[in-house]
Amino acid sequence: MVIFWPLSLFVLGGLNCDQTMINTVELNPSKSATINDFEEDCDCSGAPCPLFPSVTNGPAKVGYARNYDAGSGLFDCSWWWAEVYRGVIQFDVASLGAPADRITGATLEFDLSTIYDDPIFADNCPNDLLSSIWIVNEPWAPKLTLAADFMTGNTSKPNCIVNHHSVDASQVVRDWISGARPNFGFMFIGWDESTPANDEVTYVTTVTNVKLKVLYTVPAMP
Repeated sequence: MVIFWPLSLFVLGGLNCDQTMINTVELNPSKSATINDFEEDCDCSGAPCPLFPSVTNGPAKVGYARNYDAGSGLFDCSWWWAEVYRGVIQFDVASLGAPADRITGATLEFDLSTIYDDPIFADNCPNDLLSSIWIVNEPWAPKLTLAADFMTGNTSKPNCIVNHHSVDASQVVRDWISGARPNFGFMFIGWDESTPANDEVTYVTTVTNVKLKVLYTVPAMP
């Protein structure tokens, strides 16, 4: 879905005959997903079995889920599994119909919503888990190690309210449109991707209300 808000920009306070229009456009994601790496102790040896990564279409998430059984009933020995999540989001910038040199600005806008579920300790005000945002350089695949370039770290101050974030994306949008960079979207990474064998907790941040706001110039109507 594309939403237009046409604004007029008048050079020299509107007195110049050279008048330019600026369109402000909001793009919704064309697709989003969560890359999930899963490992477990499948033979009660304590050592992890091979990873079983997957890509699940839907909301982009970062964080982890861990489960541990000390041999209390379901298993005769201690047993564990752990999942790690990275979120990916893509936008169809070609739908703008504007060349790269007309892009005057772009921002990636999103909120973060976090759940923390620990059977022993409950936290009613969890910090978000987002550590950094990356620009993906290859097609999405069931692996955490997608080729990507660092874009920005998370400098937010988490609180108990859903956190709104705005990140400058002007250059990457120009690069996507010009073809200087392939458009495989953004990747969101959490600050803890460890898979300990003795933990039981779910800590997940979901990237919500995602928009790419783009400003570009068009010639004014005569």
